[in-house]
Amino acid sequence: MKKINIFLLILLTFTIQSCLKDDEDKFPVSAAERMEQRLIENETTLLSASNGWLMKYYPQEDLKYGGYTFFVKFKDENKVDVMSERGGSEKIVESFYSLTGDNGPVLRFDTHNDLFHYFAEPKNPDGIGPADSGMQGDYEFMILEATPEKIVMKGKKTGNIIIMVPVDENVSWSEKMGTIIGTGDHFLDYIAFICSYNGNESDVSISYRTLTFSALEEGGSSQFASFIVTEDGIELHDPIKIGSVDVSSFKWITEANHFLNEETGAILTPTAPPLSVQVLSSSWYFAYSGTEGLMKQVWDVVKGAGLDPNGITLGAMYLGAVSGDYALAYIAKKPNESFAMGAFFINTEVVDGNTLMIAPTGYIGGTANEYYSKYFFKLFFQAIGGTYKLTSDDPLKPTWIRFENTEEPTIAFTLYKEFIEMPYDN
Repeated sequence: MKKINIFLLILLTFTIQSCLKDDEDKFPVSAAERMEQRLIENETTLLSASNGWLMKYYPQEDLKYGGYTFFVKFKDENKVDVMSERGGSEKIVESFYSLTGDNGPVLRFDTHNDLFHYFAEPKNPDGIGPADSGMQGDYEFMILEATPEKIVMKGKKTGNIIIMVPVDENVSWSEKMGTIIGTGDHFLDYIAFICSYNGNESDVSISYRTLTFSALEEGGSSQFASFIVTEDGIELHDPIKIGSVDVSSFKWITEANHFLNEETGAILTPTAPPLSVQVLSSSWYFAYSGTEGLMKQVWDVVKGAGLDPNGITLGAMYLGAVSGDYALAYIAKKPNESFAMGAFFINTEVVDGNTLMIAPTGYIGGTANEYYSKYFFKLFFQAIGGTYKLTSDDPLKPTWIRFENTEEPTIAFTLYKEFIEMPYDN
């Protein structure tokens, strides 16, 4: 019996040694060393695209703002060049990036880049999203797959999948981005479409870069689609169902002025919603030259009594959504300070297609608490109330909308689709 026990002990010892040897064969280096090796390999891949990468970026976990195209080029010394649709086809901003280990390789855009971090800043510069979280985008990404042909990442905050593909050597960033922006102009200047398919039609509304399709066929249901603009149309983040076909893209047809899905023949045609709806669906900007009668007098008084004596600069003023609520909003600054936003929140009511009622509320935000009385901005707020008849230069695609008070026609002003900087100078 004693001999048997000794034999079993010797056998067990050899078995343990064998297992340890197997483990050593499987894991010749430590976990930290393996992570370091992956980081080196990932950085080599990032640097391998000599003309950079095209990134399809989706902020916000519910995709409510849609997707945006970036060009990014990773360089030596942890530098990265960034171009975005928002910055236009000429602007490139350099900043720094890093690769770190955190349950896998993580790519971080470390230092502030006004093109990239626009989507991730707690307070969005244009007032998009909640006041404390902006567009809720990522700047840290877990790398799931990295090859010279494609990099797949996952936003650490949103969980959104972000894909990068290399930009061909002979492609100009400026030209390619310009084409994408131009295609986006065809789509994003409209706020409503009609989807036609197989003799049926559905209404399609647009918000940021998302589409909501009403039921296309009897008994059907509405569908939501988040999209990104491409050079020749739009690409949906997730397919929608048209007939029995999964549809993931629409192509812009210039001659026909519509978008076409080539697989099904479904067409998206721009339509003209009422002007009152168009006002409430976007931001519309003031210019001093667009004020008339009593409204012009209000602007003169605010400038003479509030702005000029205190060195206040009005950077912009507009009607539009601020943190999800409609407001008369502005950006302004004091001497030696940065521009900051203020908002006077308002209620609205669509009286009819071309008539809109505006009623100031008691709610204000941002710097409006100070500017309201101290710098006479309350006059802007008080003057905006009333019922207005709306007219425009083009009901389908207006560049301006004129407001005329139905009870006091001397109160009138024109708002512009294009951003107006320094409204007193325009």
